[in-house]
Amino acid sequence: MDKGYKVIPIEVKYKEISKIRIERSMRSFIKKYNPQKAYIIGLEGESETHKINNTELNIIPYYELLFLIQN
Repeated sequence: MDKGYKVIPIEVKYKEISKIRIERSMRSFIKKYNPQKAYIIGLEGESETHKINNTELNIIPYYELLFLIQN
C-alpha cells in the first residue's frame, strides 16, 4: 500500500437496514487493515455508529452520502 492513502471499506446493501448485521467479510477486512472508518450503506434505516477494534463503523442510509461527500 502506498503511503498517504487511507483505506475506507464500504459495503452497500440494496435493502432497508432494519436489523444490523455486520458480515464476516467486513469484520475480516477491519481486522486485517485496521482502517479508521468503515461504512455500511443501505436504502433506508436509522444511522448508527459502532466500534470494532479501532475502527468507527458507520451504518447509514444512501441519502446521507451527500453529506459525506460535501464534507
